Amino acid sequence: GTGARRRLAGRGRGPGAPMACANVVTDRDATATVPLCAQLRRALAGPACVAVDGFFEDFGSLRGWRDVFQRLYAPPACPAPAPAPGDVIVHVRECGNSDVDRPRPFFSAHGQVPWRFYDKILASVRGRVVVLAPPACARSALVARLKARFGATHRAASAADDYCALLRARTVVLAPSTFSWWAAWLSNATVHVPLLGLLAHQRTTNYPHRPGAARRRGGLTCERLFGGAGKSLVVDDPRYVYHDVEGDRWFGAYHRANESFLFVNVRE
Repeated sequence: GTGARRRLAGRGRGPGAPMACANVVTDRDATATVPLCAQLRRALAGPACVAVDGFFEDFGSLRGWRDVFQRLYAPPACPAPAPAPGDVIVHVRECGNSDVDRPRPFFSAHGQVPWRFYDKILASVRGRVVVLAPPACARSALVARLKARFGATHRAASAADDYCALLRARTVVLAPSTFSWWAAWLSNATVHVPLLGLLAHQRTTNYPHRPGAARRRGGLTCERLFGGAGKSLVVDDPRYVYHDVEGDRWFGAYHRANESFLFVNVRE
């Protein structure tokens, strides 16, 4: 995620070996001339390990590497039972707003997603609703309404258990969260995505980028999409269902050929 230095892979390293990596993939070098995908390709061919530094979640850089990352990020064990085939797993990153209907700031990286997103999706998807959320959310207005409206069950477990549940689910409702995004991408689930925050349909040179803020070069993109260069977590996979919460457009598919979304449920 943002600001993290992460060891992705290790080869030929015995117990107690130092964690320093010679191969570093970074978006923090203002003089960089090598796109992230090329950095990754070169680093994974190296002899030791790979570390990433910065906001690495750019699908243009990750395209074609899903099988590799599935192996790298495979959990050693998942002690918690797998979700039932009919379960709808809802990942909640934050639930701090007392008013669940209050619009969230569009350019905030995380934050509570407006209620209308959950209401629209869960009213249309059949299955038992299981909410993965921090223990602090147990008595939140959002979880209370999910229980009252959809009979949801709140599960407050460890991050490892949440990752396993997302990884093995059949249907996932994402939070604007890189944790949520990675687990869903590496799963085989149908994924419902709110186009908000870091999951929004936009390209920036160094996310998050607020209107009027100075842009800082770094992390050269591997694709030129959406009329400009930058980063995006939009995945062109039929498993993904996109929801424009602010535009009141729902159940959309992304078409990479013409860089557009087609929504089947749009407010008239």
